[in-house]
Order: sequence, then structure tokens, then C-alpha cells
Amino acid sequence: MDNTKFDTVARLFGSGMTRREALRGLVAGAAAVTAGGVLLRSEDASAKRRKKGKKGTGGQTGSFLPSGALCQSDSQCNFQHDHQICEVPQNASNSDHRCCGAQGAVCGGVNEDGDAIGPLCCIGEAGVRSFRCSESDETHPFVQGTCIPVDPDI
Repeated sequence: MDNTKFDTVARLFGSGMTRREALRGLVAGAAAVTAGGVLLRSEDASAKRRKKGKKGTGGQTGSFLPSGALCQSDSQCNFQHDHQICEVPQNASNSDHRCCGAQGAVCGGVNEDGDAIGPLCCIGEAGVRSFRCSESDETHPFVQGTCIPVDPDI
């Protein structure tokens, strides 16, 4: 502490302030600090609540499930950007609803054995909402394509 500040503080306490006045000043200062801390904590808590409300899935802007993740509704998958819906993908059982490609989604094509590779198109249940990869030629493995509707007459 420099000399000027020390002299100012010494003069303040030496100016005839009673013990009662000094104690009252200390209590008032402690109350102000405590009240300020409580207000800051409540503002921080309300900011955290507001932040939590912005996340969301299920149709709101926010994070979506990745391609191939188990899902329960289309709103969990990113249809707007990736053309993903919640349906049965290729190589899955009828009870496995996952985020998979609808019309226009990028698909992984096939491997050298002709097996579909991810990202996968949806085959749907009983041919409803059924898509196939435009690049499904075994002679050109590992070529990405897009999901196109399956012709119901085939």
C-alpha cells in the first residue's frame, strides 16, 4: 500500500469514529457483498436455464442424431440438411428404426461383395418410404450416390 492511501485510511479511522459506527459500517459492507453475491448467483442460474432451453431435439433447431443412430421419429433426424428420416435402413431388422437416407440423401454405395455400405438409404417397412442407392453396381464399389425412390413395380 503506498503512503498516500495509508494516510487517507489512517485519517478516516482516526477522525473520531466510534466503535459502534465502525462496526455498523463493517456490517453494512458485509451485507452489501453478500446480497451482491446472491444476485450474481441467481442471474447465473437463470442464464443456465435459458441456455438449456435452446438445445433441444424433436423438431427444434439444435442437434440431431447422426446417420445410423436409433430413433423414434423423423424430427430426431436431420431432414433439412442431410435428407435423413427415421425409418428401417438397409441391412436392418424391421424393428430397428434408425436415421437413414430419404430421397436426395448421400449414400455409400456397395462394397466389392455388393453389400450396401453407409451411409445407408431407408428401405422402410413393407416397401413404404423405400429408397435405394443410385450407385449400387458391384463393378464400381465404394462409389457414393444418392438415395432414390424404389420403383414399387419391381
